[in-house]
Amino acid sequence: MHRALLSLASLLSLATYLPAQQPPPVRALLLTGGHGFNQKAFFALFDRMRTIRYEHHAFPDAANLLASQDRFDVIIAYDMWNGPLTDAQKSGYLNFIRQGGGLVALHHALAGHQSWPEFHLMLGGRYFLSPQRWQGRQYARGIPTHGQRLRVTIADPKHPVTRGLEPFTIHDETYKGYWVSPDVHPLLRTDHPKSERIIAWCKSYGKGRVVYIQLGHGPEAYGHPAYARLVRQAILWTAHRDNR
Repeated sequence: MHRALLSLASLLSLATYLPAQQPPPVRALLLTGGHGFNQKAFFALFDRMRTIRYEHHAFPDAANLLASQDRFDVIIAYDMWNGPLTDAQKSGYLNFIRQGGGLVALHHALAGHQSWPEFHLMLGGRYFLSPQRWQGRQYARGIPTHGQRLRVTIADPKHPVTRGLEPFTIHDETYKGYWVSPDVHPLLRTDHPKSERIIAWCKSYGKGRVVYIQLGHGPEAYGHPAYARLVRQAILWTAHRDNR
């Protein structure tokens, strides 16, 4: 009996030194299409994220995956697709988020799916490619401005998506004139005169989590350490993973 107790104690002691089992990588569906970008620099951003495994698909072929995304945890939208989608593809996209999937939408994704209002209600924002009436207000065409120097402040430094970030400066493209839903939770702000004030936010959609980040036009943004951290933490948060 004494020897058995010693063996049990030894096993318990050994267990305290064994490394904890690591969770599997987040499985991400990365969508592009409808807008050009520096592919080498953009994909390098995700290649450096060891806890995230992404699968890239571009529209129009990517539309075939939207009806069912059982093998993914998160959709990363970097597309500006305004081509047709079937009802099944639209329903699949929305249901994936409603049922607990994640969505991280970046930069020009805000201007995609112009003829699909529910997408923008889910996203919490909308960029206008033409003058139109939306949510009871008339909006002009949005104004993009390249090569701007933005001072970015952290609207909620305690949120998991922005945890550890300090105010930073970044060279990027600004958007002016987009709609932001009143039900979003602001994450980043800027006082740049050619930009809207809120430039990143999060919200829920059913059981799912949604993050939009307006930053991310080109290599200067992709390579910025604050941007890389922000995108990574957004993916982990929308995947319901602890990202401490």
